[in-house]
Amino acid sequence: MRIGLLTDIHEAVDHLRTALAVLAAERVDVIAQLGDVCDLYGPDRGTAEVVRLLAAAGAVGVWGNHDIGLCHEVAEAVRQEAEPHVLAYMGSMRGRLELGGCHLSHVDPHLDPTDALQLWSARGQPDAATALAAVPHRVSFIGHYHRWRVSDEAGPVLWDAAGPLTLDPARRFLVVVGPLVSGHFGVYDTDTAVLTPFRC
Repeated sequence: MRIGLLTDIHEAVDHLRTALAVLAAERVDVIAQLGDVCDLYGPDRGTAEVVRLLAAAGAVGVWGNHDIGLCHEVAEAVRQEAEPHVLAYMGSMRGRLELGGCHLSHVDPHLDPTDALQLWSARGQPDAATALAAVPHRVSFIGHYHRWRVSDEAGPVLWDAAGPLTLDPARRFLVVVGPLVSGHFGVYDTDTAVLTPFRC
């Protein structure tokens, strides 16, 4: 399975259009967004267009600290002001997903995605050993930290995100995906275990 990876879009509509075109050309099987579609949701911002594009591409995903209020236990005031298609799409987001045997969440897998305080409290660098111990998957993808970073159970992997990286099938990995708001996105091929970064 070829998984297109987007995270931390933060309403960057132009970058999203570019990334979706590249992912279509790459013939990914599914597009996964790892949270923070919007930037602290409010009406009359870019969220509606971002959601239109993601829905048209069939993207699935998880919520982040910025958009949990559109996805989980949505307040009545938000329901009254948000466009119906935004509520429908964001309501399909989950706290965690599994695709192609990989774990996907916005923050470290050991944190509770239904607890907004835990989503917002994630700071610094993720603790890969703790994160990997929380789930059985060989590869876990997260967003939130606004930079590419790959770690195994022993610590960070030396990689500058300038080219593809093969995730050794004999090891387990925590992959922080670079943020789309800064032009980063990627593709992971579960058959070849190759992670390929892209730039807008």
